[in-house]
Order: sequence, then C-alpha cells, then structure tokens
Amino acid sequence: MAQYGTETDFRIAPELSFTLPANLTDTGATIKAGTPVGGADNLLLNADAELAVTTDATTQGLLLHTTDTKGGAFATVMTEGFVNLNRLSEDVQALITDDIKTALPKITFLKR
Repeated sequence: MAQYGTETDFRIAPELSFTLPANLTDTGATIKAGTPVGGADNLLLNADAELAVTTDATTQGLLLHTTDTKGGAFATVMTEGFVNLNRLSEDVQALITDDIKTALPKITFLKR
C-alpha cells in the first residue's frame, strides 16, 4: 500500500539554492533526502551524468527529495545553497563528513 506524507525541506532560504535534474543509478534502494550524490561525470557539464551515493571527493550535490531508485530514477540535486543539518535524518547527517563539505564548497552547512 502506498504511503503519503510530506518531507521537511532541509534547505534554509530555498530561493537561494541551485538545483539540477539528474539520473540516479539503479540500486533498488530508496535514497533519503540530503544524501550526498556524485560520480565520475560532471553533472554541470553532462546532462546525462549518472549519479550514485558518494562519500568522497566525487560528490557533486545533495539529493533534494527522498527517491526510489528501483529501475533507475530522475531526481533533483542541490549544488548550491544553505542546508540546516538539524532537518536531516540522523543517518543522513552521519554521511555529511568533512570530506563531503570540502567537495561541496558552494553549500553552507548550518545547525539551526
């Protein structure tokens, strides 16, 4: 049975964020909003770049909405803006390491 609900927007001042559509790799899993994603191809230069969950310097942005990747998926990726870490689930917060913050210089992380 389908479940419906609303997601908390983890952005501070959404109007100041920049997002792009992206292709996500089919992992058969649901990826939560705020999860770092990236890959070998640059999303800014290649509209067909395929992204996956990342934990290193290949990170290119944060997934804006929780997304089911079964069969591959299109998603929105935030590449610039302000993020309230307190609005992310604890497991996603744990993914936002210093390496991720370094890989995303145009995203400011706050705890508000």
